[in-house]
Amino acid sequence: MEKVFLLGATGPIGQEFARRLQEHLSFEQGYPDLDWRSASSGNKKDILGNCTAVISAVPRMYALEIVKEIEGIRADIAIYDCSGMHRGKEGWEYALPELNPGIKPGTNRFVGPGCFATAASLALSPIKGEIKGPIFIEAIGGASTGGKKWVTYFDDNPAQDICVPNAGLNHPHIAEIKANLNLPEEAQIRMVPHLARRYRGTSMAIHGSLNASEDIEYGKRVAPWERVVDCEEVPKWNDVVNTDNVHVHWVQQGPQFTIHVAYDNLGKGSVGQALQSLGISLL
Repeated sequence: MEKVFLLGATGPIGQEFARRLQEHLSFEQGYPDLDWRSASSGNKKDILGNCTAVISAVPRMYALEIVKEIEGIRADIAIYDCSGMHRGKEGWEYALPELNPGIKPGTNRFVGPGCFATAASLALSPIKGEIKGPIFIEAIGGASTGGKKWVTYFDDNPAQDICVPNAGLNHPHIAEIKANLNLPEEAQIRMVPHLARRYRGTSMAIHGSLNASEDIEYGKRVAPWERVVDCEEVPKWNDVVNTDNVHVHWVQQGPQFTIHVAYDNLGKGSVGQALQSLGISLL
């Protein structure tokens, strides 16, 4: 078993990592009861010396500092940063193996994709050279999509807001989607994300136009991806909860298309993606 040291195990993503590592066949959580902040420098050196990888699920405001400290103690250890603070930085691989051939044996720096960006990029990549005009994305995610803050909000306000908007035109995942699809910066992607009164599971509808009206054999294009499942009907979020799969359904009328997507934001949207990438690199 490969030992993985988990930082930030109190939020939704960290808690899911802890649960998944207890059940994993090849990875286990090392030193689960240790508080990194209060550990001595000697203890930290011993911890990193006895682990194969570090998963950082700490808030964005602490991510850069934590990673810098880890690299100063042991530069060769594998690090997976969930915060997104290292996206686009040299030496860090974008951890979406289906689209990034840089995830391979020996990779030791990973930055986690955004959950909305993961689903939209996987859904749109099979047609990325054939899209014309703006893309519109509607998404409704479980409260954990927004982190501990929104889980607490829904818990503390049981009689209010079945669904609330989350960010708007400048959502950070839009830039990720453009990069994954090789779209120019001026390309128009409009995303309307919401958070719902459920803990996990996300539904998405992506609308756009194609350059031509010929029918797309979409199912054949996603078939090589084991974790992307082409469905005959519109997928439901509760069908993918506690899985690492992304369910998609293609609808086309002439040049107009809609892709319905369902996935678990704590599965393929974050934790499952991390364990998939670390597995390719370390196992």
